[in-house]
Amino acid sequence: MLYSLITIWPATIYMCPSLHIGVVSTESVLMRVHNYIIISLDTDGNSVILVLLDLLVAFDTVNHDLLMSRLERRCGITGTVVNWFKSYLCSLTQFVSTNQSHSTKRDLLVGVPPDSILGPLLYLLYTAPISDVIASHHLNYHLYVDDTLPGLRNR
Repeated sequence: MLYSLITIWPATIYMCPSLHIGVVSTESVLMRVHNYIIISLDTDGNSVILVLLDLLVAFDTVNHDLLMSRLERRCGITGTVVNWFKSYLCSLTQFVSTNQSHSTKRDLLVGVPPDSILGPLLYLLYTAPISDVIASHHLNYHLYVDDTLPGLRNR
């Protein structure tokens, strides 16, 4: 339910336009990028440069304090909702298990779970300022979970 509320929140859609379509499959993203390239090449005199950024262990790098700041300032998410996110992120722990031994649990100060519904959404919200940088150079782009595909169409 919270995921649905966040993805339809007007400030969130403005801040990260790819969210209004929700989390999509890899095939859908590939088709979207492929179609963009074909349409760009079909236009008179256009060429396309595609840059793929694959951020290694991207979900593990999300700083919780910075994410909370972005949720509040960029998305306008405050009060109970932002407190719920803080509670969710503060409850994340990790430990090492080998054979029958387990290490002490440690709180995670960075990272979001990639295998949860909220993990990819929180990652997109965290990295949304990348879209500002790309757009400031008049480039088209597609953001997909932890992959960013900026594209340049020469006119």
